[in-house]
Amino acid sequence: MRIAVVGATGRIGAELTRTLLSAGHQVKALSRGGPALDALVKIGAEPFLGSFDTGKGELDTFFEDADAAFLMVKTDWKNIHGHYPAVAQRFVDALRNSPVKLAVSLTAMGSDVKGSTGHFESFYHLDQKLNQLDTIDLVHLRAGWFNYLFVGPELHRYHHSADLREAQNYAVVLSLIDVLFGTFVYKPGRLPERIGVADPADYPRSVEVWKIMLLPFLPGIGRRRTP
Repeated sequence: MRIAVVGATGRIGAELTRTLLSAGHQVKALSRGGPALDALVKIGAEPFLGSFDTGKGELDTFFEDADAAFLMVKTDWKNIHGHYPAVAQRFVDALRNSPVKLAVSLTAMGSDVKGSTGHFESFYHLDQKLNQLDTIDLVHLRAGWFNYLFVGPELHRYHHSADLREAQNYAVVLSLIDVLFGTFVYKPGRLPERIGVADPADYPRSVEVWKIMLLPFLPGIGRRRTP
C-alpha cells in the first residue's frame, strides 16, 4: 500500500514512517525538509516538501497517488482557534479528488464533544470538517478507552458538573483510581448540562476568600434544597 504521511519527521510521524516501511509499504513523507527527512529517505521514504500547517508546497498533489493517509496538525498556540479550521480546509481540498480511500486523523480526547472545551474545541471542528470527506473511510484517533486509565478534559468536566450525581472523577492523573473506588463518571459524546455549584445561593462570592475557606466546615453546603 502507498501511504501519505503528514508530519513525517515529527516524533509520531517518524516512528510511523519507519514502521510502515519495515512492513513493506511505500511511504510518501511530507516535511519541511532537513536532516530528519534525509534520514527517512535513506531507509526508503519518498520525500515531499511542504506543510499543511503553513500552506507551503504543492499540497494539492500530495495525495494524488496515495491509497491511504495519516493526518495530523501541529498546534499553533498563538492562533489555536484559527489554525485548526485553516489546516482542516487544506486537508479537505487536497483529499477531495484524490484516490485515497483510507485515512487516520490524529485528534484528541474530547474531540467528539461539542461545546466550549477550550483547546479541545479545535479538535472537534477538525473532526467535523474532515467528516465532509464521505468517500474516505476515516478514523479519528483519540483516547477512547484510555479514559479508563488517565484523566483528560472529558472526565474533568464532570468533576465540575452542577449535577451532584456527576460531580465526581476526583483523581488527578489516573482515572483508574476512580474506577476502583466507584467515583468514575464517563459519558462519551455528552457534556454536563451545567458547570459550577449546585445551588449558587448557598455559596459566598468568589471575592469572599475567608468564607470560601470555611466551606468545608459548614453543614449542608452542596445539598439541593427541598421545596
